[in-house]
Amino acid sequence: MVMERFYETAIDEIPRGDNLPGALFYRLFHAHDYSLIRYSLGHFADFVRGMQQLIKAFDRPGCPALLNTLLQRAARLLEHEAIQSLAKTERGLKFNPVQVIYYGWHIRERFKNQALELIEIYGSLDAWYSMAMATVNTNSASPNSCNRKIQRRGPRALSYFTAGARVLRCATEPPDELSLSYRRQYGGKSTFIRAVGTAVFLAHLGMGVPASRCG
Repeated sequence: MVMERFYETAIDEIPRGDNLPGALFYRLFHAHDYSLIRYSLGHFADFVRGMQQLIKAFDRPGCPALLNTLLQRAARLLEHEAIQSLAKTERGLKFNPVQVIYYGWHIRERFKNQALELIEIYGSLDAWYSMAMATVNTNSASPNSCNRKIQRRGPRALSYFTAGARVLRCATEPPDELSLSYRRQYGGKSTFIRAVGTAVFLAHLGMGVPASRCG
């Protein structure tokens, strides 16, 4: 949020270079913009260090292809020399005027596209983590895909699903037809069908399914 707002906010042009007179001049005559840059630098530094830690933790043999693609892309985006230098600063460091102008110019003028893409990558990683934790905390089943044909476990397989206080019966009849026992109005038939459809949709997305087994 802070990093995106930094790029959206209109500020006076930051002088290029790391000379002390230019930094002091900007601090004196553009105090508001200088404060915004100094405040944002800490967030950028924490974000870059965090991304480096994620890459180091997960970029290893056996890493899933999709995750590996994002991590490799993030690593390339972080190869900027000034950003590498920023990541090496101590956490909570109070930047001096020269550092504020130097890092601020590079982040503003040379790192904008990379930063916005890194934010999107982090959003994807955060979403996957949230989905995984939700699957674990709700005891949901992870979908498994396979190429083999599904074998029937007999002429009829029965499963029972509770809808409120009523129980609906789902029977699989040859040739794999789905039949529901009849219930009166408001008996839970539509609720049950929507629940099954939602579970199938979640499974196709690769998300956890509220079932004892999926796949």
